[in-house]
Parts: sequence; C-alpha cells; structure tokens
Amino acid sequence: MVPQLSDARRAATPSRKFSEPHYIVLLALLLGSQPIATDLYLPALPAIAAELGNPALTLTGLTLAFGAAQLILGPLSDRFGRRPVLLAGCAAYALTSFAGAWVTSLAALVVCRCLQGAAMAALVVCARASVRDLYTPVEGAKALSRGLTGLGIFALSAPLVGALVVAQFSWHAAFVALGIFGMAVFAWVWFFFGESLPPRTPVPDADAEVSATRAVLGDARFRAWTAVLAASYSTLFCFLLSSGFVYIKVFGFSPLGCGLVLAGNSLSYIADLLVPASAQAAHARPRGECELTLLDRRWLADAGRGAGGRCAAGVGDDRGSVSDRDRARRKRPALARPRAGRGFRSTPVARRRFPAS
Repeated sequence: MVPQLSDARRAATPSRKFSEPHYIVLLALLLGSQPIATDLYLPALPAIAAELGNPALTLTGLTLAFGAAQLILGPLSDRFGRRPVLLAGCAAYALTSFAGAWVTSLAALVVCRCLQGAAMAALVVCARASVRDLYTPVEGAKALSRGLTGLGIFALSAPLVGALVVAQFSWHAAFVALGIFGMAVFAWVWFFFGESLPPRTPVPDADAEVSATRAVLGDARFRAWTAVLAASYSTLFCFLLSSGFVYIKVFGFSPLGCGLVLAGNSLSYIADLLVPASAQAAHARPRGECELTLLDRRWLADAGRGAGGRCAAGVGDDRGSVSDRDRARRKRPALARPRAGRGFRSTPVARRRFPAS
C-alpha cells in the first residue's frame, strides 16, 4: 500500500527515499523502547536490591525524567528536526544503558536511569511526531496502529529476555542488553530514516509557543484526561515496581517464571486487541439499535432528574419492588429513540436484566 503523504511532506525534499516497511519497523522500535526499558530489567530487581539496595528510585527516576524531558525535546525536534534528536536520543539510550551495567552504587544507577529516561523521551516523541509529518491523519492512525503492534511484541518478549539474561549471567547483563537494543535502533535510524520534518516558515517564536501551552493547560478536557492517564499509569507503576519482588520473593518463582508471568500479561493484552473484531461482528446489533442494562437505566433516570424531569416512570428507580417497576413499565409510554436514516421509532426502554425478588 502506498501511503498518503501530507501536503507538507510532498513539498519537502527528503534526504533519502521513503520506505514504508522500514519506517513501520522503526516506529515499532522507537515505541518499544519504553516497555523494553521498564520490563526487561524487572526480573533483575531482587538481585539489584540484594547488591545495591532498594531499587525503587531507579524506576521512579526513569519515569519522571521520561515525562519531563518530553516538554523540552518536543520543541527541540520541531526546531532542529526529528533525525538529529533521534540520533542523539538513541546514542544516549545506549550509553546510559552500558553505564548502568558497570555502576557500583545505587545512586549512580539512579542517575543512569534518569538519563536513560530522558533519552527514551526523544525516541517516543519523535516517533509520534514523525507520523504526523509523513501521513495524513487517517493514514497516520493506521501506521501508528501497526507500530503499536510491534510495541506489544516487545512488551511480550522483554520480560522473557530479561529473565533468561539474569538467570544465565547477572543483573548487569540486563543493562547490557538494553545498550545493544539502543545501538540497533541507532543503526536503523542512521540507515533508513531521513528527515521527516518539512520546512516551516516562519519558525514559531517563543511567545507563540508559551501562549499555545497555556491554552492547552487551560482546557478542562485536557486536564481531565491527564488526570485519568496519571491515575492509570500510577497503578501500572506500582505493579511494575513490586511485581519482581512479589513473584520471586513471595511466591518463590524463578526469574524465568517471573518473566513468563509478566509476558502472560502482555499476551492477554494482545489477545484483547484481536478478539473484539470477531466478537463485535458476531454480536453486532442493527445500526441505531441498542439495549440498556440496569446500570444504564439508572444513569438515564438520574440524568433526567438532574435536567429537571424524569425520563420515564420507574426507570432506574430503586424505590418499590420489582413487580411495582414492572407494572409502571407497562403503563409508561415507550421511549422514542433515533434509528439510522429513518427518524424516530418507539421501542421499549430496556429488557429486564435483574432477577425477580
């Protein structure tokens, strides 16, 4: 399939011929740098704790540096281009990984992990930004989905590779493996990725960037979604930090057994992405048709009361017995709902989904 490039990309003069298969592999490598950095060394956490001390700050520093560096490296890639920022990030990712393999103190390991998190931010930011540079929005979403499939494969294999490396060698070898991965990504960027950022005239000044940042931060929807993501990522962070200790120290698993369990989590995630396509096709309802569950009915009734009225007598009302609600449902008028292309039609609000008391 020939990608539909954006108008700005067509006007740009690439430094080398664009190859979509090479780019999709690069996208998977760049996006996969995050689960590789976090999951590959999870089976090594008990060994690190026994030799250097509590390794909690190694994951905390990686995460905080990864988040903070995006605020700096994103604008830098807009100004100087994706390729130089990517090459610098890949080199720093590999060097900090090799440095972490030879440290002799916990403080030095925390510093290496913080620098590695900042380098990882360059990879992830430029990966997502390059999709927008090269594709139209619709085709870009398809390309990004293929890259995220590669991310799932890395998330599946990283704990297994880490467990095998730790079992055969030591926790130091896990960081050597991270460094080798960084070198491989650097080589792929060097040989197969030209500059994707089209020329922009004029370059946005600092005042415009500050104004745009304030506008984003002032949006209520942005703050709400940020809070949701922060809460979900906090849960994931706690799981990642404690999983190695719980599986190995508490449950008595070997490092390989710990890696298999962690890989199983990623496998269930990949399976969940594959199942809905067939399941939705098998259980699809006609367009415009829907069936409300008991929870939906209660929400609907609460929303109606909040708007100053009632949606329908007895819908979602907890007062009275089930038979009272059934009698009220038979007496109330049907709720008019839209049907695709045919205006409104009357259908019952919902089928009963609760047992008779």
